[in-house]
Amino acid sequence: TWENKFLTLADNRAISISIDFDVDLANEIYEGADFILVPSKYEPCGLTQMIGMHYGTLPVVHGVGGLKDTVTEGKTGFVFNTYSVKELQRAINRACAVFKKNEKYDEMVSSALKADFSWKKSAAKYKELYERMLNGR
Repeated sequence: TWENKFLTLADNRAISISIDFDVDLANEIYEGADFILVPSKYEPCGLTQMIGMHYGTLPVVHGVGGLKDTVTEGKTGFVFNTYSVKELQRAINRACAVFKKNEKYDEMVSSALKADFSWKKSAAKYKELYERMLNGR
């Protein structure tokens, strides 16, 4: 299994492998990272990019499903639309270039931190829709 291969790799090198999920460790990683890579081929929603933005970690994502709905190229993260190594590399290169431009990077982190993925907007729209339906409009 992949798990065994990674554990063997860790035994033979000075690296650590953690197979279990640890929410505290995950949050520390989000908090300490500058970018998070989410190259999903298919992603109906995705929480990883939203959690990353909550911590100011800019996502680099494949523009599918919920990833394209939640990440705005050059504002809250980086998006590649063609699923290929070449396009992924281009997105990573854009992220690295922005990282070198502190002002732009800081601006993007600020936008990511302000992203609102709460139910407030959706709930208000549903309420409005239901009220229109009840009123026959």
